[in-house]
Amino acid sequence: MGTFSVSMLVGNLEESSFVEVQALADTGSVHSYIPQDVLEGVNVRPTETRAFAFADERVVDIPFGYAVFVIEGMEVIAPVIFAAEGSSPLLGATTLEAAHLATDSVNERLTPVVPIGRFGNGNQNSPR
Repeated sequence: MGTFSVSMLVGNLEESSFVEVQALADTGSVHSYIPQDVLEGVNVRPTETRAFAFADERVVDIPFGYAVFVIEGMEVIAPVIFAAEGSSPLLGATTLEAAHLATDSVNERLTPVVPIGRFGNGNQNSPR
């Protein structure tokens, strides 16, 4: 699996304050990681602290919240991890899935994905 950089906007839920970041598209990361100082610069605040396990078996409590992401013209609200200042931003799997995007590592780009719905009654326009 290859990795590549993606330009995206990150902002808060209440205002139209955004910052552009270059993030590494990382489908191995569940959530997106954005440096805490970048998030605080656009008034994104943590809503709680959650425990995360690292490859070296450490478990660390890290600030966690929600942000607005604009990627490839798609605006979504997704979980965000408040990474240490100076960390490289990562675009994680939950944000990609919320935006209906997948990684094309060969061509180093994001591609649209049409989700498959299983709604039960055969009516493709209704979730009931």
